[in-house]
Amino acid sequence: MISKKYKFIYIHIPKTGGNSIQTALAPYSDDRLVFRKSVGNVLNEDGLQGLDVFNDGLGFDNAAHKHATIQDYFLKLGDEINSYFIFTSVRNPWDRVISQTAFFSQQGLLKTTLTADELILPNPMVDYISNDGTLFVDDFIKFESLQDDFNRICDRLGITRTLLPHKNRSLRQNYEKYFDEDTRQYVAEKFQNDIEAFGYEFC
Repeated sequence: MISKKYKFIYIHIPKTGGNSIQTALAPYSDDRLVFRKSVGNVLNEDGLQGLDVFNDGLGFDNAAHKHATIQDYFLKLGDEINSYFIFTSVRNPWDRVISQTAFFSQQGLLKTTLTADELILPNPMVDYISNDGTLFVDDFIKFESLQDDFNRICDRLGITRTLLPHKNRSLRQNYEKYFDEDTRQYVAEKFQNDIEAFGYEFC
């Protein structure tokens, strides 16, 4: 998501509250948002849980660009990207894995304990915001303090604070309930870079 007027780029990493953030930022963005039903299992489906994001000026003409990476923006903007305030949202990797698994699970609601084979792993968060192996982002919103961090970003951008809607919320319990010692370690190994980059732990 990009705004030339307000000079920001928001990188929407999947399963980090991005649908809610993009919905709130839509009035300030150059992107075109198309709201639709979610593609997964969500609470309170109202036909507007999911969204697609397009930007004809940048050639972002398919739904995949909703999750455009920092590399995608580099290809379109070149050195101009340095004039933008770039931010993203991140989430505890264990919680994010359960959110992804519940979202795409055929059963919707998960059983209490899952095996490694039953987990549906998203791509690491650092992959979306790294350029030449270095994190290229000015700030990030933590899912665990979503509204407070979003308010801080709004103040930084000079836009009105907005109460975030809760979009695309998956059907599940607290993430701790789904792990045993083996699967905790499995996720820790798979998402070591995310854990180190954003200071997360299983708790």
